[in-house]
Amino acid sequence: MQATAAPQVDPGDESLAAVPFAGLAGVHPDLADWLATPRLAQAWADAIVDGWLAAEAAGGIDAAAPFTVLDLAPGEGRLCASLLPRVQARLAALGRGHWQVDYRDDDHVAAPGANPVVWLAAGALGQPLPALFGVHYERTLRGELLATPGDAPHRYTLRCDWQPLDAAVLGVLPGDYLAHVNSAGFSVPLATLARLDALAEASAGRFLLLAVDYGVVEARDVRLGALHPPAEFTVGSDRLPLNLHAIACRQQAQGATVRASQQHTAGAVMYLAWCDVAHDGTALADLLAERLAGCGPDAHAATLDAAEHLPPRLALLQTSEHDPEVCGRLLPALLEASPEDAVARSAWRNALRGVAAQPMLLDGPFQYELARAAWRLGNLALARHQLTWLRTEWPEHPDVCHLLAEVEIAAGHGELAPPLLRQALAAHPDHEALQALLAQCESRATARAALSWCPAALPRDGELTLEPLGPEHADALFPQYRDPQIGVMTRLPDFDTPGAMADWLGEAAASNRHGYAVLHADGGAIGVVSAAWHDGAAYLHFWLGADWQGHGLAARAVQLALCAMPDGAQLYTSVYRDNHRSRRVLDRVGFTPLDCRAAAPDDGLIFMRWPAGGDVAGLARLLRGLESPIVLAGDME
Repeated sequence: MQATAAPQVDPGDESLAAVPFAGLAGVHPDLADWLATPRLAQAWADAIVDGWLAAEAAGGIDAAAPFTVLDLAPGEGRLCASLLPRVQARLAALGRGHWQVDYRDDDHVAAPGANPVVWLAAGALGQPLPALFGVHYERTLRGELLATPGDAPHRYTLRCDWQPLDAAVLGVLPGDYLAHVNSAGFSVPLATLARLDALAEASAGRFLLLAVDYGVVEARDVRLGALHPPAEFTVGSDRLPLNLHAIACRQQAQGATVRASQQHTAGAVMYLAWCDVAHDGTALADLLAERLAGCGPDAHAATLDAAEHLPPRLALLQTSEHDPEVCGRLLPALLEASPEDAVARSAWRNALRGVAAQPMLLDGPFQYELARAAWRLGNLALARHQLTWLRTEWPEHPDVCHLLAEVEIAAGHGELAPPLLRQALAAHPDHEALQALLAQCESRATARAALSWCPAALPRDGELTLEPLGPEHADALFPQYRDPQIGVMTRLPDFDTPGAMADWLGEAAASNRHGYAVLHADGGAIGVVSAAWHDGAAYLHFWLGADWQGHGLAARAVQLALCAMPDGAQLYTSVYRDNHRSRRVLDRVGFTPLDCRAAAPDDGLIFMRWPAGGDVAGLARLLRGLESPIVLAGDME
């Protein structure tokens, strides 16, 4: 039998610089929160609910009593913030929304025995520092780790002071190490075992433990030295491997069904233990273990690696349950090549909303990049939310203020942009992008003021704003114009590119057309309301983009335009008989039908007027004045 290097009894010549390791080692400050990924939170939430449902099926629950969840490593609360809403949502979906979930960060169980208690341990079982033991060919030892400062900050060299120990002490430890180990050092988490024993008693022997940690599960690996202390250790990042083998042995002796999965020795372990006298837990433990196997840190690390080195794959973000860290790896490539396909853009917008809903650990630069991606994809609401939060941290940051000003301009709140830009320029007076955008704002305001038909206060109704239509709206409008029926129903031309649409909009703005872009606070330019004028009368056109139809916005946009019309204006329009949606909009805002029809090929049109004073003669004069190809039947002048 091959043995590992034997633990040597220290002769007692410890350096004056050496200090007890127990006074230095602590939990990595972010470990619990780092382990609590959205994917893990979802898997654990499902496991918790499935465990309760299994107990219910066996007649072992009291629905009037609380269902206790004990978070043994609450950290900064990321696990609670991510997992608890998922548990409650699934219970509600299953018709058990009345079950009271008592989520706690202590060891108190309100109603012992009423329901199985859930213990969550994300990196919690290795603290406090485990006791160190050793076996060296029939010698039994107790060890104390001593640390000597190294060259790097927080880096220590470790050595162990071994002292003889009565073999009877080892004989009572869970794991039967005298039988398994010939020559190896190993740790035993005595304090954790005592805590779990107390929790088992407080839970009346009915519990589900869900844990993720780094350690050793198999007796073989203990024998081969996987639990022997490392030679070097960095406080705050490194962690002694946890003896999960001892924990499993203790819980199995208490009647629990234990399952653990691990991809490599001393690596991440997904661990669960189910104990309930009401029924045998073997089938349930097998099912839950299979589901949890791919949700741990190793799978997370593989997803991060794929996200960093592959083209931006939406599926990676979705399967990670919208993990912000995965998103952070995807953002550089996504920003470099944002999708042009409308369906893909919509899917990415939804995914980024899912990311923003997660409890985040990432820093301000990630929040800014997330805002940039949301802006590129047309999600102004998310971009504004992220940037507004960033301004609480960096109130005069030039890039944050610049992007937030662009968002407000696109949303129809251009009046908010100049103060933002001036505030940032006060701290960064030579910032060229800020200067350019401020000059653009002032130029647009001047041009708008020169339009006699545009009111000084832009028409606004909640999240909708109308502003004079121009080439600057083409980039946002072009993808919304992709529904071919828009062009057909409004008799507008086809556009192959945003540039072609911008050219047409520029020509229209210089003609007798008074056009408004319909701006949505969360989506930017989403449609158009336009009127072609001649001799005090106008012919109205309107359309709403493919992504915004069916929400009642078209009627509101047209009503805004009507309210901005000059006093005494007479408007006419037409709509195809089968264009039922537009007919409903026109009916709603007060247009009434005219008793006339057009000559072929336009005889499928219905003509309408607003207000009621218009007549067929007025419509005919307007069509001739606009040199329209539409000719009313009987009007051949």
